[in-house]
Amino acid sequence: MTDGETFGDRLRWVRERWGMSQVELGEASRLGTRLIEIAEADEIDPESDALGRLAETLRVAEDWLAFGTEPMVYLSDMTPEEQFKH
Repeated sequence: MTDGETFGDRLRWVRERWGMSQVELGEASRLGTRLIEIAEADEIDPESDALGRLAETLRVAEDWLAFGTEPMVYLSDMTPEEQFKH
């Protein structure tokens, strides 16, 4: 990710890193495909409940997803295997 990215850019990037389609993320987060589509297009910023569900589903920090604030993930949210995976 680079400076100047938007919420939609971060959402799309992490979704693709997980190998998920918009449909799969919409189902997994229980938010629906349409919300994912318009969020990635930066047509809306999801409300806090939706943001929380997206961050939880994608296993990233809410502040990173919303604002790009580091860190993207917290070690405490990772398994030991994930922490040492390269």
